[in-house]
Amino acid sequence: AGLVRSIVELVLDDSGMKEGCEVSILLCRDPLIRSLNRDYRGVDRPTDVLAFPQSEDFKIHEPQHQKYILLGDVVISADTAVENAERFDASPGAEIARLIIHGTLHLLGWDDSDPASRSRMRRKEKALLTAGGLDFK
Repeated sequence: AGLVRSIVELVLDDSGMKEGCEVSILLCRDPLIRSLNRDYRGVDRPTDVLAFPQSEDFKIHEPQHQKYILLGDVVISADTAVENAERFDASPGAEIARLIIHGTLHLLGWDDSDPASRSRMRRKEKALLTAGGLDFK
């Protein structure tokens, strides 16, 4: 739990949003994330990570002037993370760290819906993994 918190704080701090933010992280198995993916995205298959922002109006460059911000929920499939780790020649821990970063970035307004934004997001993930000493095999 401490490592998960540290990873989320790394992303929030980098974005200037560390104080007064709440992010929920759920690690689950493929059947649960598949049902969430089907119900919320219309895609009937497991995925590695889903992000559910609590505020649709929140954008990374437009911090809200509240004392407390409930950013949202990040759901990660441990099953898919392990498969991805094997495919990418990474450790399961490094892949889960990357997915926590990825999901948290989505809560902060980052998008990866096209090749250019996906590339920008991957560079940010890599930079945060390196900065946090989490880019381990």
